[in-house]
Amino acid sequence: MPAQYAFTARDAQGQSRQGSLSVGSAKEAARELAARGWVALDIRLQQGDPAGTAEGKGKAPAAGAAAANATAAAAGPRARRWRLGGSKRRHQALSLLLREMASLLKAGVPLMQALRLGADSTGTPEVREMLQRLQLDLDQGHTLVAAAERERRLTGLLTPYDVAMLQVAESTGRLPETFIDLHKHREFSRTTQEQVSAALRYPLFVIASCVMAAVIVNIFVIPSFAKVFAAARTELPALTVLLMTISQATVKGWPFALLGTVGATWSWHRWLASARGRLWWDRHKLRLPIVGPILHGIVLARMSASLGSLLRAGLTLSDALLTSSRTVGNAWYEARMVQMCSDLARGGSISASARAMGTLPPAMKQLFAIGEQSGALEELMLEMGEHYRQEVDHAVKQLSASLEPLLIWFLGVSVLVLALGVFMPMWDLGRASFG
Repeated sequence: MPAQYAFTARDAQGQSRQGSLSVGSAKEAARELAARGWVALDIRLQQGDPAGTAEGKGKAPAAGAAAANATAAAAGPRARRWRLGGSKRRHQALSLLLREMASLLKAGVPLMQALRLGADSTGTPEVREMLQRLQLDLDQGHTLVAAAERERRLTGLLTPYDVAMLQVAESTGRLPETFIDLHKHREFSRTTQEQVSAALRYPLFVIASCVMAAVIVNIFVIPSFAKVFAAARTELPALTVLLMTISQATVKGWPFALLGTVGATWSWHRWLASARGRLWWDRHKLRLPIVGPILHGIVLARMSASLGSLLRAGLTLSDALLTSSRTVGNAWYEARMVQMCSDLARGGSISASARAMGTLPPAMKQLFAIGEQSGALEELMLEMGEHYRQEVDHAVKQLSASLEPLLIWFLGVSVLVLALGVFMPMWDLGRASFG
C-alpha cells in the first residue's frame, strides 16, 4: 500500500529540494528522485515509524551533527598530516567503502544515512572522520561535489578523478553506478601496484644483498689479502690490481661516497618534484626494458577505463579527456591528452588528435577512429581498458620469470670477478712455493 514519504534532495544545480512522494517504500522514493536527477539526502515516513527504522528515519539528530562537527574540527590538524605519506590500509578501506556505498544507494538508502552507516562500519579512523565531515558539509547545505573537493584538498584521500565522477553522478542521479566505477578503478590501481611491488621485491633484495656483500668484501676482505700480496712482492694480475684499487678507494673515501649518494638521491627527488623533471622521467620510464611495457600498459588501462566511464556517465569528449588526463598517473601522457583537448577545441577530429598524440599504440589509434565513425567510443574504451588490465596482469606475473636470468647472470659475473681477482694471485703464490 502506498505511503507518504517526505524527502530532502539536491538537484543538478545544487539547490535543495523538499517535498513528499506517495510510494510503496523508501527504496521506491529514492529511485523516483534518482530518475529526476536528484540526490536523495533524507527520506522519512511522514506518518508513524516513531522508532526510527531504516525506512522511516533518514536524518541524524542535532547531537549527531554536533558530534560530527566536533570530530571534524579535532581531525583537522591530523588530516593535514595524512598527506605526508600514503597508507595502504586507508586506501583499501576507502575502496571497500565505495563498494558498500554503491550497495546501500542501490538499495534505496538516502545518501546521508548511507554515509552514517559507512562511518559506523569502517574500522579506519581516518575514513570514518572523512565521512563525518562529508555529513557535516551536506547538512550545512553544501553539495556532494563541494564537500568531496574540500576533502580532497584537506586529506588527499579523494582524487580529482573521484571529484569529477561525483560531479557527473550528482547531475545525472547515477550515484550507485559511479561508486561501483570508482571502486573498480581503485581496486585495479591497488592490485597492480601490489603485483609490481611483489615482483620487484626479490630482485631488489638480491641486488641490495650484493651491494652489501661488495662493501664488506672491499672494506674487510680485500685489504687482508692485499697485505699478503704486498709481502710476497710478486706481480699481480690486472684484475687483482683493479679490485685492490677499488678497495682502497672504498676504505678511504666511504664518507665522501655516502655523502655523494645522499646528495644524488636528494637531487634526484628534487628533480622529480619539479614539473620539468617529472615530465622527463614519466616520458622515458615508459621506454625502460622489461618494466617499461608494464608501466605503459598501466597508463593505457587507466586512460581507457576512466575515459569510458566518464563518457558513459555523460561527460563530453573534451571534458572526459581532460578529467581522464589527471588519472593516468603520468605527466607525459597528461600533457599529450591536454593537447588532444586543445585540438578538439580548434575543430579537429578525435582520430587526428590521437594520431598527433605520438604516444598511443596503433591499436588505440584505430579504436579512436572506429569509435568516432560508429559513435561507440564509450564501449570501445571500456573494452580496451579491460584488455589492457588483463595484459598488465599477465605481464606482471611474468615479471619475476623475466628478471631471474638477469639476476643469475649478475650474481655469476660478480662471483667470478671476485674469485678470479682474489684467488688467481694465491694460486700463483702456491705454484711458486711448491716449484
